[in-house]
Amino acid sequence: MKQLLRYLGEVVVPALTETFIASEKFVLTTDNNRYSLKISRLGERFEDWFFGEKTDEKPKAETTLRYAELTERTMECLVFAELGETAETTLSAIYALMQGQPRGESEISPLATDFGWSNIFYVRDISGRLRWVTVEYSLFNSRGWHVYANHVDEKYELNSRTRVFYK
Repeated sequence: MKQLLRYLGEVVVPALTETFIASEKFVLTTDNNRYSLKISRLGERFEDWFFGEKTDEKPKAETTLRYAELTERTMECLVFAELGETAETTLSAIYALMQGQPRGESEISPLATDFGWSNIFYVRDISGRLRWVTVEYSLFNSRGWHVYANHVDEKYELNSRTRVFYK
């Protein structure tokens, strides 16, 4: 069987020094300061599933995430199956990586920002269910980061070159 993921590298996510509250961090931004993180779209499911006290993350030490790229177009459930127990990450890690590329700069962080490329993370929602969160940078109409959430068991095809982040 062909391997679905091609390992690209690792990235250190800084320590979380205070409680991370998703609803206070993942907010739509109209600020045009080129150094500010710009989030221009939040999916309804993302807000429904991740805004609440149960997803507040407590302070923790720095962590290292690995990331890989899909080698071919494939179903998300197969990616999840390949990652197994290493799949789960956190919203604070996603946010930290986005802060490293506030305007989608492609040369300074591991998040894919080219047109049509996505970044996938697996995170527990307020009910404790594992969801996959998609983070994309749009260069068009609503220039900025787009953040969406989906069911892990949903039949969804991912494009090749999608980046997947895991432990």
